[in-house]
Amino acid sequence: MLPVLYGKINQTDYNNPPVPIYITSGAGGSPECGLTSKYTRQSYSAFIQNNQCGFGQLKVINRTYAEWKFYNVNNLETPIDQIQIRKNH
Repeated sequence: MLPVLYGKINQTDYNNPPVPIYITSGAGGSPECGLTSKYTRQSYSAFIQNNQCGFGQLKVINRTYAEWKFYNVNNLETPIDQIQIRKNH
């Protein structure tokens, strides 16, 4: 998952992002869980796993640091994707 601006990757990390961050997950409550999808990974997407169900967890640590993790419902111990967001004021 990489920051995208106007359809192009504009940063390779989440340290002091100059724009708002939006995390979109299509996993929640999907009746297609476990089915293979015809969708493929786009250049602005660092990760895609379209045949398993899961959920995301946002944890705000303090006013300058947050982390987001995505878990497969079959393995709650290890996230399959995650980002750390840092913003200096």
